[in-house]
Amino acid sequence: MKAKRPITLYLRQAGLTRNPTFSYLYCVRCRGQDAASKAPLERKYSPVFDVVKEQVDRYYDFDNKADLRHDGAVKVFNRTWVAPMNYGLLLFPPVDKIMIEKFEEKEKLKIPDFYKEILNMMNGCFIYDFSLFGLPKSIYEKGLHDRSDVYQFDLGTANRSWRLGFDIKPNLFHFGSRAYSYDENTGYFADGENKIYSILRSGQIVKTWTSFKHFMADEVTEAEKMMKEDLPKELRKK
Repeated sequence: MKAKRPITLYLRQAGLTRNPTFSYLYCVRCRGQDAASKAPLERKYSPVFDVVKEQVDRYYDFDNKADLRHDGAVKVFNRTWVAPMNYGLLLFPPVDKIMIEKFEEKEKLKIPDFYKEILNMMNGCFIYDFSLFGLPKSIYEKGLHDRSDVYQFDLGTANRSWRLGFDIKPNLFHFGSRAYSYDENTGYFADGENKIYSILRSGQIVKTWTSFKHFMADEVTEAEKMMKEDLPKELRKK
């Protein structure tokens, strides 16, 4: 069985000692830490990501392949029945202020303040068929999209191109998506007052939120339900 690495090693390898909020996602199931070392992270952990922590807890030990990727991304729940290197959860490390500034200068577009805070904790993610968009480093540091691995969807592309496929008001900021059914996706948008919308391509508003925490809890839960429907029969009781 794969040995669990101590919490300090996870933090050191990921370079995350400066960001205890996101660090907790990395070490939520690492063995070997004592209560005293874990407590500071517990206190600083953002409740916005409670549902993500629950998913990491639930599936961390599913296949003993949960790990940190070469770029510091967390990968949990290897779903080989989807694709050999598919992971149910792929969580990207936070961005810095410079990358956000590069985005806003390049795209001539302001990221809503609440979403800047999210990016400072987690720079996008894939959780089953739920996705929060982010700022891929290769685009904003080198001007090229790195296709050598799976990276977060780009906020710039989403707000330049993908939003055009939705019948929406021009002031909405496109920051994520989820499989709504087996043949349709819903997009996530925010307005100038930080109200969040789930909208189909037709313009139909599926749901709205005024709390990002509640939005995350609702939509990740729905994504998990759909994921479970596709689990191989032999794994449904695991």
